[in-house]
Amino acid sequence: MQQIGKSILLLILFGLVMLGCTSDEKKKISHLERGKEFFNKGEYKSAEIEFKNAIQIDPQSVEAYMILGETYLKLGNPRSAFKEYSMVVELEPDNIQALLKLATFYLLGKKNEEAKEKIDLVLAKEPKNIEAL
Repeated sequence: MQQIGKSILLLILFGLVMLGCTSDEKKKISHLERGKEFFNKGEYKSAEIEFKNAIQIDPQSVEAYMILGETYLKLGNPRSAFKEYSMVVELEPDNIQALLKLATFYLLGKKNEEAKEKIDLVLAKEPKNIEAL
């Protein structure tokens, strides 16, 4: 009898966890969509807040970090953009767009060796990538 009670309790807990995950995913998507709307309207401060909210819900969201990096560029905050693109590469080492952005930052900072390192990673995946070439 006790075993049945434990099984039911585990099923209820599992259901609550799954319900919470679904809700968090919906919230993240909602923040991303609102952030994109603000971004497209040129309301970059509002977009920044929405993308940060998405990241707070899902710290592994490559999409949120990438778009937040773009937002920081629009806001004239390259240091924060660099940080976001670095996070993208940390989460997804083969992300071509983030690697190219980081290479650009390194070139602007006259850190040619670091730039070459990022470009070589891109060219290893996409040998004919025009931007990397």
